Amino acid sequence: MPGKTFKAVATSDGQWIFVSFNGNDAATSGIAVLHEQGSQICLQHVIPLSGMPFGMTLSHDDRILAIADYSNVAFMDVAQAERGTKGALLGYVPEHPSSSTIEVALSPDEQDLFAANENDGTVSVIDFQRIRAHDFSAHALIGQLPLGVAPVGMAISPDNRFLYITSEADKSLSSSTQAAKMCGGYPQGSLSVAAIARVRQDPAHAIIARAASGCGPVRVVLSPSGTLAWVTARGNNAVLTFDTTRLITNQKNARLASTTVGTAPVGAALIDKGSVLVVANSNRFLQPYTPQHLTVLNTKQALDHKAAVLTSINVGDFPRELTLEANGQTLLLTNYNSQTLSIIDVSKLPGAFSS
Repeated sequence: MPGKTFKAVATSDGQWIFVSFNGNDAATSGIAVLHEQGSQICLQHVIPLSGMPFGMTLSHDDRILAIADYSNVAFMDVAQAERGTKGALLGYVPEHPSSSTIEVALSPDEQDLFAANENDGTVSVIDFQRIRAHDFSAHALIGQLPLGVAPVGMAISPDNRFLYITSEADKSLSSSTQAAKMCGGYPQGSLSVAAIARVRQDPAHAIIARAASGCGPVRVVLSPSGTLAWVTARGNNAVLTFDTTRLITNQKNARLASTTVGTAPVGAALIDKGSVLVVANSNRFLQPYTPQHLTVLNTKQALDHKAAVLTSINVGDFPRELTLEANGQTLLLTNYNSQTLSIIDVSKLPGAFSS
């Protein structure tokens, strides 16, 4: 790839892949547009952006690509991006200049787009219907949800009722001195739950639950039913599993399991109807950079507190984000420091589609 790769998303037919990448400055950062041609995937062109593109998501009809772009949320016309035309960039919804807007998530009903602002400790709520109408004015930004330190990972329940958000540290939690010592002197992180029905009317009070989630939780993925949340706790080298109902009704007993993986896990993806979890072990603080690996887990074994690791897969330097394509058969992995994209055949992973 042309720079350090952050996130990859594919159109529903798998023919086009968009990869966000960062260079040394805005002039060398953008979106790489890849096209599948027979058995090959080729880089067609690059679309530059004004900031530093990070997380991305596609609308369900594959018409609009939303991009977290550090101090903005950028929007692209997918068809024009595929053609490489100058009109591909539709517009920006601005955040603060130093927000570090890092991830975006689109609600299932496509009414709301959520943008995690890592430096501001907030998640912005954007009216996606205004975006469809090409309205990028200040009215498109509905409000912001207050979170802990460095909110990054987000997941939305299949029934569109709840938004789950990780914060790397959270001073609002009543953590003990011993817990702070275990997290390098910082408070534990949190997994927050926002009621989506409230985000438009009263975003400042939309958070209805907040649970301790270990040291440096950075990503969250939900089971297909939405009953389980899997959180990568980077500082614990572990994946934590939560009962999503208990997160609201019985927080002290919401954590069901903690499973050791590799060093500093970041990205995660569930495959085969949630029976297998793939985790990207970034080891991002290692110097000098060296290739790392993915951990493949059997989720039932993890919940039963049994040996759950099925295998490890060697990948590139700082494996960061995992995205499952719509067909459920292909995983996209960005290797940030290697500046590469790995494409993984899910059917060949141990434990996948074994029933």
